[in-house]
Amino acid sequence: MKGPRSFRTLHELAEYLLEVGESLKNLPNADLDALVSGSKQDNGTDDFKSGEKPTSADIENLAKEAKERAAFEADLAHYRNNQEAFVREYSGRWIAIINRTVVDTDTDFSPLAKRVYERYGYRAILMTKVEAKPRTINIPSPRLARS
Repeated sequence: MKGPRSFRTLHELAEYLLEVGESLKNLPNADLDALVSGSKQDNGTDDFKSGEKPTSADIENLAKEAKERAAFEADLAHYRNNQEAFVREYSGRWIAIINRTVVDTDTDFSPLAKRVYERYGYRAILMTKVEAKPRTINIPSPRLARS
């Protein structure tokens, strides 16, 4: 494998992780450290200690997180690109968007979040109050810290 690789988007990282899969276990420590340090910049966590090799489960989790983040960013872009239509239909209401589709709405955030997380699980889901002036709230799903 050549030197460390950089990725322009989390989606590119997820695709790469799925592509190389198990071969990440064989990366030289310098390459692994560079890849992990790039990941830290995106999510602010220290998922791996320097030189520690990821397991297959770690690789799958990183790919899943990157894909979820890329999907969230696509939903946010969809909302921003179609905001006028959303304002016409849902003005003053909270909406939840998954895969560029409104999956639920409510006048209050808490009942909406409860229903959406129960139905779709705890993951990054775009939930925003539809207003002419945009205001987006990103609530990350709970994470367990590594010990």
